Amino acid sequence: MPGETKNIGLFSRSVFTAMKRTAFFINIGRGETVDEAALYEVLREQRIAGAGLDVFHAEPLPAGSPFWDMPNVFLTPHIGAFFAEYDEYVMPILSGNMELFLAGRFVDMRNLVPH
Repeated sequence: MPGETKNIGLFSRSVFTAMKRTAFFINIGRGETVDEAALYEVLREQRIAGAGLDVFHAEPLPAGSPFWDMPNVFLTPHIGAFFAEYDEYVMPILSGNMELFLAGRFVDMRNLVPH
């Protein structure tokens, strides 16, 4: 798929260091979008307050990962985005965005992350 690799490492050290020290980084999307080494460093250095992580490059998260022992990291087992009303709330946005995407109306899409 064209452009498929554009999000790999999208959340890099420069993104994390631009965040406020009180910020929490939450990833319930795709593990490969995050430079995990950079995230670990900014968390260890307390350059951001913490992280909520549901997805990783390697899943399940390896036992030796330093994220397991970080007091400012909350881990969930790839279910963090799910809630009882998921279909009711998410599917209309998803299907609407797909229709807008196919029509070339990108500016009308909802919940886009600028880059």
